[in-house]
Amino acid sequence: MYNTFKHILLIIIVGFIQSKCLYATHNRAGEITVRQISEYSVIATVTTYTKEAGTSADRDSITLDWGDGLSSRIHRNNGFGVSIGNNVKKNTYELEHSYPGRGRYTIGFFDPNRIENILNIDYPNSINIPFYVQTTFTLLNSNFQGFNNTVILLQAPIDIACVNNVFIHNPGAYDIDGDSLAFEFGIPAFDKDMPVPNYVLPTQINPGTNNKISLNKKTGTLIWESPQKAGEYNITILIFEYRSGKLISTTVRDMQILVLPDCQQNLPPNIFTIEDTCIIAGTLLEIPISISDPNISGPGSRFKIEFSGSALYTNPKGNHNFPQVFVTGVQKGLFSWNTNCDLISPNPYEITIKATDNFLDSFGLSALKIIRIKIIGPPPLNPAITRLDTANLITWSNPYSCEQTNLFKGFSIWKRIANTPIILDSCNTMLPSTIYKKIAYLVNTKLDTNYYFTDQDVNESNCYRIQAEFAKTSSAGFPYNFVSSLASEEVCIDDKNDKPLIRNVDVLRTDQSNGQIMIRWIKPIAEEFDSLINKPPYKINLYRVENNSNKLIFNNEYPYFNITWDSIFIDSFISTTNNQYFYKIEFLSNYISSRTSKTASSIFLSSSQISIGNKLSWNEQVPWLNTKYEIYRSKNNSSFQLLDQTNVNSYIDQDTELSNYYCYYIKSFGSYQSKFNNQILINNSEISCHEYIDTIPPCCITLSPPNLCNEGSIDSIQSISFKMNLNENLCFYNELQSIFIYGLDQHSDTILLQEYIPRPDLIAKIDINIYRYHSFFIKVKDKENNICLDVNIVIPLTCPSFELPNAFTPNGDTHNDIFKPRKNQYIKELDFQVFNRWGSLVFETKNPEILWNGNDSQGNKLESGVYYYHCTAIPFNAITSANIQLKGFIEIIDSRK
Repeated sequence: MYNTFKHILLIIIVGFIQSKCLYATHNRAGEITVRQISEYSVIATVTTYTKEAGTSADRDSITLDWGDGLSSRIHRNNGFGVSIGNNVKKNTYELEHSYPGRGRYTIGFFDPNRIENILNIDYPNSINIPFYVQTTFTLLNSNFQGFNNTVILLQAPIDIACVNNVFIHNPGAYDIDGDSLAFEFGIPAFDKDMPVPNYVLPTQINPGTNNKISLNKKTGTLIWESPQKAGEYNITILIFEYRSGKLISTTVRDMQILVLPDCQQNLPPNIFTIEDTCIIAGTLLEIPISISDPNISGPGSRFKIEFSGSALYTNPKGNHNFPQVFVTGVQKGLFSWNTNCDLISPNPYEITIKATDNFLDSFGLSALKIIRIKIIGPPPLNPAITRLDTANLITWSNPYSCEQTNLFKGFSIWKRIANTPIILDSCNTMLPSTIYKKIAYLVNTKLDTNYYFTDQDVNESNCYRIQAEFAKTSSAGFPYNFVSSLASEEVCIDDKNDKPLIRNVDVLRTDQSNGQIMIRWIKPIAEEFDSLINKPPYKINLYRVENNSNKLIFNNEYPYFNITWDSIFIDSFISTTNNQYFYKIEFLSNYISSRTSKTASSIFLSSSQISIGNKLSWNEQVPWLNTKYEIYRSKNNSSFQLLDQTNVNSYIDQDTELSNYYCYYIKSFGSYQSKFNNQILINNSEISCHEYIDTIPPCCITLSPPNLCNEGSIDSIQSISFKMNLNENLCFYNELQSIFIYGLDQHSDTILLQEYIPRPDLIAKIDINIYRYHSFFIKVKDKENNICLDVNIVIPLTCPSFELPNAFTPNGDTHNDIFKPRKNQYIKELDFQVFNRWGSLVFETKNPEILWNGNDSQGNKLESGVYYYHCTAIPFNAITSANIQLKGFIEIIDSRK
């Protein structure tokens, strides 16, 4: 492919250098940013950095491709451009455009020339390489997802490095919507999706162990350690923008780095300050900064300090007290930012501090320091818990300090589910899901001086934290880009323990009619029970809860509190095979007052056969917290053995064999996690059994798209390999008996190609007419004649290929007289157009072989010279492949009339 580009460059030299006065050296760097202003309208801004000398290449207007089939001529909106020093001028072009509907669009800008002598772009021919940048963005449904604005790049894409010195750069990407950003290296382009020829990373110019370059995917910071050859380099940085985990925009920045020769007599300035930090919204941030230059006198001893970054584009914005002119010595100052709640964001803000010396009079070597500042919502204050009869009332202070911002949406309530010790990170607002569970979201209920939430599902001991939730809001009122505040202090409460507690619901016997469950309980804790108020006699009623009614199955009366009470009962003659049982205990004092325990159930286990083994699932409703389950198994009525353990309520036993009888039960381990009741509680489920027989269809192994590519000549009948994929975690090779391979022809008729007897490689070779079939699928039969029911239809890989030469000589000598493709595979139709230097169409055809003799469409012989072509090649099987788009230059050589 790159050889083709070399020929294109030769043609460009012929076609464009002939008009040297029109196309002088020009583009250095640039990008396109997009701002959405209504449902279907945007404002696009093209920013270019050009060579200041040579006005013949100056662009007072450019053409912008909007990506929807339309293009516009845009005039420069910053006068004649703004000089930024070092022979660099910044140009901006801005225009509004309306799209026909929501979707993803690519805006592109093309210019005929880059500057000359870029070392890593087909050196020394970069002057003839067109400059192209693009931005791909998505018009979202603004009612639900909000507007989409691409990143703003606050640091200019022109920078200076020095041989054998570390170079650091950051584009200063800022997203006003608070979307997440990621960064990658790209390749500079000379047209849409067309990389420049012979591009290499800067580190491949005089490569070596000291020549390394990296780009931080999260921050966008580029570090080059260390340039080895002086000159000009171009690189491309891709900035990806994500919202709710989905890619919504990609901005291409083409930037230039000028590497100076030996700088032993000059060193860049030094910047001393803090690393990344966070701050609670509403507080004043002050960051001390010290900047100096190691060169005491001479060129490069003076330096200028510049601040940029998203923190300078907010309201309120950050400020600094450093001078704006070239200075010497040690400069000390502060960056200060009086933050507020409107600045709360899921992503950090950035401050970029750049100190540039005067080694080149007004320009020179730079030092760069990026500080990422995360602004976090303050924690809700004064959380408290009040125990109600059957619930917990959680309260916290009203008003909340950030409730007035439009970002505030409400509060989330988190409940501790594990006793694991935890120290929260003051800059990380996420609570670990293994320790806390969110039980309520966007709570806004308040009364007087408190917000409140009532937790109806309480245990004997409960701990809570509260977080405030913030988000942007779409035009229809839907939130997006959520972020949480710091969590409140943890508040905990133990039950009063003045009622009986159920401790066990343990299945002792599994039987259809003679099953047994042991219920164990304890009476109220003596330290918590007031026997003066709650007078004897005392009575316990044990109920089995059935169909929302209570069936009394045990009771007893006790004359005094400080005597031994019954604490165990075995519920017998029940069907533990088919039913789950629920129990609760009622406590009466003096026949009047009553306290009732929470309901506790047995563990009920279900086992079923699936294609890869036995699937177990179980559930229980208990007032304590179960943290571990042991799975026991019996095979063919042998004794039960421990099979495995888990902390979730399901398990798949894959170690199974056909025609064997398997039984299982579950043993749970839990506790109330209360200071009075923290003993380990162990309970068993009923036993669930079944025979493992093969009545289930085999797993539906997948078919890889067959490769119909042929690097040589194209024959309609080819031997094609069909590769089938066996997921060894889900499927078993020895279960398969036959695989039927089918093809769907162009009329969608189903044709059996082969019945394949599985072999270990799972590859079948079949001679077929490759032009007959547009897709394929397989069916699988196992040794029990069960057939897989799912069908995955795959579209073959046709690998269409289409390449064009860049010159031909239609002079009648029978050598290279006809322009035709160098490679033409699986191409059904062509849209090929040729234009002269004035943009007039001179030739077109739809013949995939082209067979152009150098005449125009009227049969007139064309002059020798350079012509531009645009070509769309449509693959033979349009279902399988996207169209091939080609653009470039063709030279007609030695043409004679």
